[in-house]
Amino acid sequence: MTCLICLEPAVGRWTPPQIKTENGDFIRPSHSCTHIVCETCMEAYVSAKIIDMRVNDLRCPAPDCKTKLYDCDINYLLGDTMPEILSAYRSLKKTTHRERMTELVKSYSLQELCELAQARVKVCPCCCMLLQRSAGCDSFFCVCGHQFTYSDAPDLVPARRLRLMNIFKHTHQYLHADSLQGVRRALRVQHLLGIDEREAAQLAELALRGDEHARAAIRTARQHKDAPGDFVSSQDFIF
Repeated sequence: MTCLICLEPAVGRWTPPQIKTENGDFIRPSHSCTHIVCETCMEAYVSAKIIDMRVNDLRCPAPDCKTKLYDCDINYLLGDTMPEILSAYRSLKKTTHRERMTELVKSYSLQELCELAQARVKVCPCCCMLLQRSAGCDSFFCVCGHQFTYSDAPDLVPARRLRLMNIFKHTHQYLHADSLQGVRRALRVQHLLGIDEREAAQLAELALRGDEHARAAIRTARQHKDAPGDFVSSQDFIF
């Protein structure tokens, strides 16, 4: 039996163990993967992935094999021989770029964000890294190791917000036309009243300027919402 990594006779073959939940459901049944890999080669393979920061969606090294490696596998392979690599793995698994990305995006101007949106910049669904595809197929790998379909990944700027940004960008009469504050206010108004983007932008501007009718309309709508602050959908990753 030849190891698919070192291409030598397999020594101490590593076999993915059976994993199941407490109620007996199988997460990974026994014999789910029949590929032959030396245990030491598997250790080297996993450690190389971790060093490259590709800690998400680790799988059997055989091409097209769907067998996933879980934390218990990584603990078994590295716990005794590579404790520092195992520690790095655990740290990387907890890493998310969402907070850093949010702060970075808040520093952009309205013009810069519009340009990023037009360039179809996406957000990794797993670690929130900003990504852009220049060419190639729709199958995409993030640096964290997560594989996904690029066209299905969340946009840096969701379509609803991009429409409002374009309104603020091209209509100079609105307040805060060069910042994102006007967009945020208009999003709140749109959510509360269920009106289109342009009407929301106009009403938000009037309220900000002190128009009592506009403020009363927004205040009344807010009182009828169960959670007035919860106006951002799960797809609205950024500001």
